[in-house]
Amino acid sequence: MEWLLRMLLLVSVLLGITAYTPLSDETLNSLPAAGADFDIKTGSILAPILIPRVPGTPGNTAVQQHFVQWFKNNLPKWTIEFQNSTSITPATGNKMVPFTNIIVTRDPPWTKPGDVGRLSLAAHFDSKLTPAGFIGATDSAAPCAIIMHAARSVDEALTKKWEAMQAEGFAGLEEEKGVQILFLDGEEAFVSWTNTDSLYGARYVVFSALKAFADVADPWPKLGNPLLMLLCRPSTTLSPPFHYSSFSTSSEQPTRLCHHISKLHTGHTKSLLVLNCD
Repeated sequence: MEWLLRMLLLVSVLLGITAYTPLSDETLNSLPAAGADFDIKTGSILAPILIPRVPGTPGNTAVQQHFVQWFKNNLPKWTIEFQNSTSITPATGNKMVPFTNIIVTRDPPWTKPGDVGRLSLAAHFDSKLTPAGFIGATDSAAPCAIIMHAARSVDEALTKKWEAMQAEGFAGLEEEKGVQILFLDGEEAFVSWTNTDSLYGARYVVFSALKAFADVADPWPKLGNPLLMLLCRPSTTLSPPFHYSSFSTSSEQPTRLCHHISKLHTGHTKSLLVLNCD
């Protein structure tokens, strides 16, 4: 998991980079590790997520509360929003099940809503209904914890960067860039994976954005203007556990990103380039 933590931090610090820049092995090795926060029994980030968290159950609510309290205590400058929806499922008949996406954002302090592009990091936090007691440590408690660690690791650097920009009079002179985290509920199927029995929270994100096209000028009231969206989902295979969606006019960026992730995953860090997310 250590290489995955470092890769996600590398992606996070791409914010504000305006050109492809060589990164030294020393820089890559200096990316902070999570340490005790990832202990499965006592880790302050990971351990509270390692419980059954089926949508609509107390475990799911407890994990939501963990996310909220952790950000309030550790990253108070990040804003927290809730995106609530309900749906029937094949396992619950006509009973409506609640789903709650949690959207956490850090933007330059001088920006206005809709005027900022964001690097979006996404993972689902729910677990499967069956078998009973299923925890889903890899899919997807660990990715949520990794994203939280990445946010904490870049927070101070973002603050210093934006304070320096304001002091030097550069605020607002270039495309604004922020970071957004999406903890998505209801990814897992209740019975079997179909277009309607899966991705409940993610589908609501898309529904809300499409609905906004007809209601307001800004079609992304919650997501801002995504520059790059990265879905973090570790697996036991050797392929890099990231999925991406690029909202840029260029398809070169995500292709390069996947290539760099593969190089870091296999330990080949020589000549690794920083990805330009413009």
